[in-house]
Amino acid sequence: MRYVPYNGSAAVPPWALRSEARPRVCVTLGSVLPATAPGLWDEVLAAMSRLDADVVLATDPALDLGPLPPTVRAAGWLPLTHVLPSCDLVVHHGGPGTTMTSLVHGLPQLVLAPVASDMAEYGHRVTALGAGRALPVSDATAGRIEEECRQLLGDPRYRSGARSLAEDIARQPSPARTVVLLERVAHGADVDVARQDGEVRRCVG
Repeated sequence: MRYVPYNGSAAVPPWALRSEARPRVCVTLGSVLPATAPGLWDEVLAAMSRLDADVVLATDPALDLGPLPPTVRAAGWLPLTHVLPSCDLVVHHGGPGTTMTSLVHGLPQLVLAPVASDMAEYGHRVTALGAGRALPVSDATAGRIEEECRQLLGDPRYRSGARSLAEDIARQPSPARTVVLLERVAHGADVDVARQDGEVRRCVG
């Protein structure tokens, strides 16, 4: 079944509707990781200040990050699905919603996550599928983050891998269509379901 992003509703700011000449990088670390990885935001912001990119921070507006570099915009908890269409890269904590929303929009990802966590597993899968890279929080210095971002922005293979996954997701049946099939099965009907690889499976009611 197709993943359909829902990150809440909000008015879309004008800047989110237009692309800039420079790459745009969206950065979000969720609400839990910053508390368990003190100093991570400092390293991320230092890395972002070295990139020739426009940076959007999707984070808690109450979080005190100090003075921001002129290329960095704090957007608060603006829904990601409003921000990502104009972005070129997502740097995040490996949350499932952020990971899948980024894949739907066909964007390369840099996943910063603790080693022993489900978030790290999302990073491993993104890496294995050629849609991004993972960097353990313990290794996430400003220099390493900058290096990873430059590679993800500069190597078109990551964008190609991410777009390929977005196309795969778009080919999956919608939730609305799937509900109709489940209702038919629940009422005793036999339903043929065509998978993406062309194989047809029968669901027996």
